[in-house]
Amino acid sequence: MSTAKQISKQRYRLIGWLFYGGIGGIAFGGIHLWSFYTLGDRIAFYDAMFNILLGVSYFASFRLVEKGKFLAVQVCAVSLVAALLYGWIMGRGFNVIMLVIGGVLLWQVIQLWRRGELA
Repeated sequence: MSTAKQISKQRYRLIGWLFYGGIGGIAFGGIHLWSFYTLGDRIAFYDAMFNILLGVSYFASFRLVEKGKFLAVQVCAVSLVAALLYGWIMGRGFNVIMLVIGGVLLWQVIQLWRRGELA
């Protein structure tokens, strides 16, 4: 098991961002789920399930980066593509904010892999 002393500063920071992204995704999923139950909006249910799954994928990425696994690159990339496609499929267009934030997170994970911190 790796400790904070064995993890680079960039990797440690990325672990935090992924962890908080997971919490945010699940929290937004809960808000959408509440909207579904109070308003009966079917789209809110879809948004809730997607946000919860996205939050879980961020938690998975957080654990993979923490353990130094290369699979984190693929999980981050699939999460980013899924978020972009979901917005497009739902008729909202591409989410530029998700593109920027997801792109930065993916870039950070790729940088860790290039430096040999993910194997």
